Order: sequence, then structure tokens, then C-alpha cells
Amino acid sequence: MATSDDAKRAWSERDSAQFIELGRIFTPARDDIQRAILDLIPAERDEVFVAVELRVVAGWLSAALLEGFPAARVIGFDGSPAMLRETETRLSPFAGRYTLRSFQLEESTWQTDAERLAGSGGVRCVGISLVIHHLDGEGKRALYRDLHRLLGP
Repeated sequence: MATSDDAKRAWSERDSAQFIELGRIFTPARDDIQRAILDLIPAERDEVFVAVELRVVAGWLSAALLEGFPAARVIGFDGSPAMLRETETRLSPFAGRYTLRSFQLEESTWQTDAERLAGSGGVRCVGISLVIHHLDGEGKRALYRDLHRLLGP
């Protein structure tokens, strides 16, 4: 997948540290966004399912999902070691219910990893926040094709 021209500058660990520190400023109405996303998940509160989050962005959405759906598991991906460490810390109360992996959005190898980790039940939903804008048109089409293949009926 190709990146868009305005996003070709590589994301750095300095960018990640700044986003971790100032994320609420960078994403105004985060609580409203979080509620809207959780309301759209096609599952009952106590239902067992697997969710995938591409670019865990410090884990705020994964934590909300695990809190709101006590029987769910999350497989989270991010390309930033700092974001993965921050997510690990944030998700520590949910030990055993999440798996974190490093990945690059432009590569589709994450899909095989997600399928393997999800097991026979498959993936119920995928959360993607603050990342799709890094892809150009063809990259977005390829991502959506990969997501369609990943999701169960």
C-alpha cells in the first residue's frame, strides 16, 4: 500500500511520545468518538468475540472496548514501540484478554497474524483510528479489501 504525499514523512517515536502526552488535545471529543464506536460494535455486552485494532494509538479505544465488553478479546497492532508500551500499560487491568503486535499499515501481513490469533471464532470487528489518512486511494482500497476478508459474516 502506498502512502499519501502529505504523509510520506515517517512517523517517529518523538511523534508518538508527543501524541501520548497530548492525545486528548489532538483528538477533541475523544469520549464522544469512543462512545459512538462502541455503540456500533455488533455484539451484546457479555458476548464472546475478538476485535482487532489497527494502530492502537496508546490503547484508549482498546481499553474502552475491553471495559465495555467483558468477554471480548482485542488484538492490537501499531508500528510504534512507544505506542505499544503505552497500550500495554493501559491494558494491564485486562491481562489475558489482549495481544499486541508490531506492524506496518502499508503491509498486509498483519491480516494473517490477526486470523491466527483470533482462532476459529474469527474477528467480529476492526477499529482503526487516526491512520487511514496515511494511505493513498489504492492503499485505502487494499486495506478495505483486507478488512473485508478478515471479518466474519
